[in-house]
Amino acid sequence: MTLTPVETLRSARLAISAWLDAAKISPDPTAQFVSRAKALNAELKRAAALLGSATGTTAAPHDNWDAEAAQYRAALAALKSQLEHVEIILYMRATNLKRRCAKIDALRSWANLTRNIH
Repeated sequence: MTLTPVETLRSARLAISAWLDAAKISPDPTAQFVSRAKALNAELKRAAALLGSATGTTAAPHDNWDAEAAQYRAALAALKSQLEHVEIILYMRATNLKRRCAKIDALRSWANLTRNIH
């Protein structure tokens, strides 16, 4: 099934919007990101390929092209801010894990030292 350029952008925009809506209501936005990442990635690649090959003559016959492109840009901006939020959450989790690993390593070292004392 071949989509028109406007339908391709609309499909990508709706996929972004669905992901953003799910991320807003999810207690853990990083958990739902993994499950939908492949579908969202496919939509974004399809839209990127379309935009990379689009010319003035490709877009001209479509009345909704400018409006759909503006909505797509707005959806990308919202996606960027949400992904930055996810990145911060993942960075904080990684930092906490490193700290926990350091504590466990310190405890393991002390345990090894006490074994050798006897």
